[in-house]
Amino acid sequence: MISSLAFSQDPATGPANPIARNAVDVKSIYNGIAAPVAPQYTNEPGGTFDSFGGSTIVGDVTLGDGNTVVKYTNHLYSGIQAGAGNLDVSTMEKLHIDVYSPGFTAFRIKLEAVNGSNVELDVPGAHTQGAWNSYDLDLSTYAAVDLAHLKWIVPVTYTPPGETLYIDNVYFWK
Repeated sequence: MISSLAFSQDPATGPANPIARNAVDVKSIYNGIAAPVAPQYTNEPGGTFDSFGGSTIVGDVTLGDGNTVVKYTNHLYSGIQAGAGNLDVSTMEKLHIDVYSPGFTAFRIKLEAVNGSNVELDVPGAHTQGAWNSYDLDLSTYAAVDLAHLKWIVPVTYTPPGETLYIDNVYFWK
Protein backbone atom coordinates (compact mmCIF):
# COMPACT_ATOMS: atom_id res chain seq x y z
CA MET A 1 0.00 0.00 0.00
CA ILE A 2 1.27 3.45 -0.91
CA SER A 3 1.30 5.94 1.95
CA SER A 4 -0.36 9.30 1.41
CA LEU A 5 2.74 10.85 2.94
CA ALA A 6 4.53 9.96 -0.29
CA PHE A 7 2.13 12.30 -2.10
CA SER A 8 2.23 15.38 0.10
CA GLN A 9 2.11 17.76 -2.88
CA ASP A 10 -1.06 19.01 -4.47
CA PRO A 11 -1.98 17.49 -7.85
CA ALA A 12 -0.28 19.32 -10.74
CA THR A 13 -3.53 19.88 -12.63
CA GLY A 14 -7.25 19.77 -12.04
CA PRO A 15 -9.72 17.32 -13.55
CA ALA A 16 -10.93 17.54 -17.13
CA ASN A 17 -13.41 20.32 -17.83
CA PRO A 18 -17.03 19.30 -17.29
CA ILE A 19 -18.90 17.97 -20.30
CA ALA A 20 -20.72 20.80 -22.05
CA ARG A 21 -24.41 20.68 -21.19
CA ASN A 22 -27.28 23.10 -21.61
CA ALA A 23 -27.01 25.46 -18.62
CA VAL A 24 -30.74 25.06 -17.81
CA ASP A 25 -30.09 21.32 -17.28
CA VAL A 26 -27.41 21.94 -14.62
CA LYS A 27 -27.48 23.06 -10.99
CA SER A 28 -23.86 23.71 -10.08
CA ILE A 29 -22.66 23.83 -6.48
CA TYR A 30 -18.94 24.29 -7.14
CA ASN A 31 -16.97 24.74 -10.33
CA GLY A 32 -13.51 26.06 -9.56
CA ILE A 33 -12.15 26.42 -13.07
CA ALA A 34 -10.43 29.78 -13.25
CA ALA A 35 -8.06 29.24 -16.16
CA PRO A 36 -7.55 28.72 -19.00
CA VAL A 37 -11.31 29.24 -19.40
CA ALA A 38 -13.98 30.73 -17.17
CA PRO A 39 -16.31 28.39 -15.24
CA GLN A 40 -18.69 26.56 -17.53
CA TYR A 41 -21.66 26.78 -15.14
CA THR A 42 -22.81 29.44 -12.70
CA ASN A 43 -22.82 28.15 -9.14
CA GLU A 44 -26.07 28.21 -7.15
CA PRO A 45 -25.92 30.89 -4.45
CA GLY A 46 -25.13 29.79 -0.90
CA GLY A 47 -23.17 26.62 -1.62
CA THR A 48 -20.45 26.19 1.00
CA PHE A 49 -17.91 23.57 2.11
CA ASP A 50 -17.91 22.50 5.77
CA SER A 51 -15.26 20.69 7.79
CA PHE A 52 -17.42 18.67 10.14
CA GLY A 53 -16.51 15.04 10.79
CA GLY A 54 -13.04 15.86 12.06
CA SER A 55 -11.89 16.93 8.61
CA THR A 56 -9.75 20.02 8.20
CA ILE A 57 -10.70 22.25 5.30
CA VAL A 58 -7.68 23.90 3.77
CA GLY A 59 -9.95 25.71 1.30
CA ASP A 60 -9.42 26.74 -2.29
CA VAL A 61 -6.09 25.70 -3.79
CA THR A 62 -5.01 26.90 -7.24
CA LEU A 63 -3.19 24.17 -9.16
CA GLY A 64 -0.49 24.51 -11.82
CA ASP A 65 -3.01 24.68 -14.68
CA GLY A 66 -4.94 27.54 -13.02
CA ASN A 67 -7.79 25.32 -11.86
CA THR A 68 -9.06 26.03 -8.35
CA VAL A 69 -10.16 23.06 -6.24
CA VAL A 70 -11.20 22.57 -2.60
CA LYS A 71 -8.70 20.73 -0.40
CA TYR A 72 -9.33 18.81 2.82
CA THR A 73 -6.80 17.12 5.09
CA ASN A 74 -7.53 14.50 7.75
CA HIS A 75 -10.71 13.70 5.82
CA LEU A 76 -13.27 11.21 7.10
CA TYR A 77 -16.45 12.95 6.00
CA SER A 78 -17.38 16.54 5.28
CA GLY A 79 -20.30 18.57 4.07
CA ILE A 80 -21.03 20.48 0.92
CA GLN A 81 -24.06 22.63 1.57
CA ALA A 82 -26.36 22.63 -1.43
CA GLY A 83 -27.58 26.08 -2.44
CA ALA A 84 -27.96 27.79 0.96
CA GLY A 85 -29.12 24.51 2.49
CA ASN A 86 -32.40 24.04 0.62
CA LEU A 87 -31.85 23.24 -3.06
CA ASP A 88 -34.46 21.65 -5.33
CA VAL A 89 -32.74 19.01 -7.48
CA SER A 90 -35.87 16.87 -7.90
CA THR A 91 -35.84 17.32 -11.70
CA MET A 92 -32.16 16.38 -12.03
CA GLU A 93 -30.98 12.85 -12.90
CA LYS A 94 -27.31 12.75 -11.85
CA LEU A 95 -24.86 14.17 -9.35
CA HIS A 96 -21.40 14.79 -10.79
CA ILE A 97 -18.32 15.14 -8.58
CA ASP A 98 -14.58 15.03 -9.31
CA VAL A 99 -12.32 13.86 -6.47
CA TYR A 100 -8.59 13.29 -6.07
CA SER A 101 -6.94 11.52 -3.15
CA PRO A 102 -3.43 10.14 -2.83
CA GLY A 103 -4.56 7.13 -0.82
CA PHE A 104 -8.30 6.53 -0.56
CA THR A 105 -9.54 2.99 -1.13
CA ALA A 106 -13.26 3.58 -0.66
CA PHE A 107 -15.57 6.49 -1.41
CA ARG A 108 -19.18 7.09 -0.44
CA ILE A 109 -21.66 9.93 -0.97
CA LYS A 110 -24.45 10.73 1.45
CA LEU A 111 -27.29 13.05 0.43
CA GLU A 112 -29.33 14.64 3.21
CA ALA A 113 -32.47 16.74 2.96
CA VAL A 114 -33.76 19.54 5.18
CA ASN A 115 -36.28 17.12 6.78
CA GLY A 116 -33.44 14.75 7.79
CA SER A 117 -34.12 12.09 5.16
CA ASN A 118 -30.77 10.74 3.98
CA VAL A 119 -29.06 7.93 2.11
CA GLU A 120 -25.34 7.07 2.15
CA LEU A 121 -24.10 4.80 -0.64
CA ASP A 122 -20.83 3.42 -1.96
CA VAL A 123 -19.76 5.23 -5.10
CA PRO A 124 -19.47 2.59 -7.82
CA GLY A 125 -16.41 2.37 -10.02
CA ALA A 126 -12.69 2.62 -9.55
CA HIS A 127 -11.10 4.78 -6.87
CA THR A 128 -7.74 5.47 -8.46
CA GLN A 129 -5.23 6.83 -5.98
CA GLY A 130 -3.19 9.87 -7.03
CA ALA A 131 -5.47 10.67 -9.99
CA TRP A 132 -8.69 12.56 -10.62
CA ASN A 133 -11.79 10.36 -10.42
CA SER A 134 -14.99 11.58 -12.11
CA TYR A 135 -18.30 10.18 -10.91
CA ASP A 136 -21.84 10.63 -12.20
CA LEU A 137 -24.20 9.19 -9.59
CA ASP A 138 -27.73 8.20 -10.49
CA LEU A 139 -30.09 10.17 -8.24
CA SER A 140 -32.75 7.44 -8.49
CA THR A 141 -30.59 5.42 -6.06
CA TYR A 142 -31.22 8.21 -3.52
CA ALA A 143 -35.02 8.01 -3.90
CA ALA A 144 -35.57 7.99 -0.10
CA VAL A 145 -34.12 11.52 0.12
CA ASP A 146 -36.37 14.57 -0.33
CA LEU A 147 -34.50 15.91 -3.38
CA ALA A 148 -36.83 18.92 -3.56
CA HIS A 149 -35.17 20.20 -0.36
CA LEU A 150 -31.56 19.00 -0.46
CA LYS A 151 -29.36 20.34 2.33
CA TRP A 152 -26.05 18.39 2.23
CA ILE A 153 -23.85 16.43 -0.11
CA VAL A 154 -21.50 14.48 2.18
CA PRO A 155 -18.31 12.94 0.72
CA VAL A 156 -17.13 10.03 2.91
CA THR A 157 -13.59 8.55 2.90
CA TYR A 158 -13.36 6.36 6.01
CA THR A 159 -10.82 4.01 4.42
CA PRO A 160 -8.08 4.69 5.22
CA PRO A 161 -8.85 7.31 7.90
CA GLY A 162 -7.39 10.81 7.67
CA GLU A 163 -6.96 11.13 3.91
CA THR A 164 -6.22 14.24 1.89
CA LEU A 165 -9.10 14.90 -0.49
CA TYR A 166 -9.52 17.41 -3.33
CA ILE A 167 -12.96 18.20 -4.77
CA ASP A 168 -14.02 19.97 -7.96
CA ASN A 169 -16.98 20.18 -10.35
CA VAL A 170 -19.88 19.41 -8.00
CA TYR A 171 -23.13 19.72 -9.93
CA PHE A 172 -26.46 18.07 -10.66
CA TRP A 173 -27.56 17.52 -14.24
CA LYS A 174 -30.19 15.97 -16.50
